[in-house]
Amino acid sequence: MLVCASGGGITAALWTATVLSGLDQANPAHFRANLALFSAASGGSVGGLHFLTAEPRDAVHRAGRSSLDAAAWGLVGPDLLRAAVPFAGAALGNVGRGWALERAWNVPQPQWPAAPPAVVFNATSAETGEGLALGNVDLAPLLRGHAGVAPVVAARLSASFPYVTPAPRPASGPGTHVADGGY
Repeated sequence: MLVCASGGGITAALWTATVLSGLDQANPAHFRANLALFSAASGGSVGGLHFLTAEPRDAVHRAGRSSLDAAAWGLVGPDLLRAAVPFAGAALGNVGRGWALERAWNVPQPQWPAAPPAVVFNATSAETGEGLALGNVDLAPLLRGHAGVAPVVAARLSASFPYVTPAPRPASGPGTHVADGGY
């Protein structure tokens, strides 16, 4: 079975986690065992992240929580300081909006699931507009992808809408700035 989830912010995250958790609870012996591929972009990636890393009932609660406070804290705190005092960037390290979002999501499982499904969180190269696939499966040569990124980082990159979160160039990911899968 293949599942595809679209973006749309917190609404898409909540919808994705709710539907996946409901299917899993209705078919506990079959749904996860038969899920071969999960692909998503933006908010769907966040909902999928919570479904894949938390208990089904907890996934819905986690996906429905707003993380705008975390993004706002990163923007008016470390990111503003970095912009106002450029040499402060080295002291702050990677603390900022993206870091705050990853902490706010509080993912209980920091690694990809050992068993199926294959997971693809779709993102976009900000420089070229080319699609990127982040997940636990290497899709080369079919699609430019990167399988060495932690799940919470892959979901954040897939959901990095530039007006709210940065379009970073991750140290352990593709050598490009990564933006939202729907960018």
